[in-house]
Amino acid sequence: MTTMHPPTLDVQKRDPVFLDRYTVANENLLVLAQIYTATFALALGSLFGLLQTFSRANFIVMPPEFDYYRMLTAHGVLLALVFTTFFIVGLFQFAIYRTIVRPGRSLKLGWFGYAVMLLGTIMAATSILGGNASVLYTFYAPLKASPWFYFGATFLVLGTWVVAAEVIENVIWFKRRHAAQRIPLPAFIGATTMIMWVIATLGVVAEMALLIPWSLGWTSGIDVELTRILFWYFGHPLVYFWIMGAYLVWYTIVPTTFGGRVFSDSLTRL
Repeated sequence: MTTMHPPTLDVQKRDPVFLDRYTVANENLLVLAQIYTATFALALGSLFGLLQTFSRANFIVMPPEFDYYRMLTAHGVLLALVFTTFFIVGLFQFAIYRTIVRPGRSLKLGWFGYAVMLLGTIMAATSILGGNASVLYTFYAPLKASPWFYFGATFLVLGTWVVAAEVIENVIWFKRRHAAQRIPLPAFIGATTMIMWVIATLGVVAEMALLIPWSLGWTSGIDVELTRILFWYFGHPLVYFWIMGAYLVWYTIVPTTFGGRVFSDSLTRL
């Protein structure tokens, strides 16, 4: 009589059906990690916004540990930078994972990017709440923050670069195997936006190269105007980054959900 043994994990991983479910489950886990982190930042940032408004209107008296500008900075950074970045990055990852089918897809880059983004967020938020970075979300000179805030902002940006590399790598993988096909529209929107984002955030990285030595006391002064130019080199296209997430929804999710179609695929890509 033959004894039946349950399949080992190795055998299960070689099964295509199990492999697809395993891959999708892990992809969903990464996307949800991005979205839940964004939602937490939204809730916390909104709370600080409400508290600083009531404090400014003299409806409540906040303790010294939560002065107006500290709460205002936390509100601005968490909403304008942290919430939007995590949410949009997660949305684009979802678009890539669902339109470029890739069994056994490696998520190492995606998870590493998320970890770096989260580390940077914790560093920046800790500095703000500790009262060492009341510089508002614009964070340019002459206001000076703790070096940890600037390191945190840098890690947040660099983490998105890692995710951008993951997005582009998946698009390249698709084109190598489907050279005659167009990149799926959601993936195209995600990839082009992440390329734009990397170009835009070069300004932040260049600004940090000035702010970090200055905050550490390694330089005696700083070019205020240059730090503002570099920030707004990033700050202006930041609004495009925000709206591209909405475009992805308008041009791909909404038509799919309600049975419509994109009027012109080529015009949308343009």
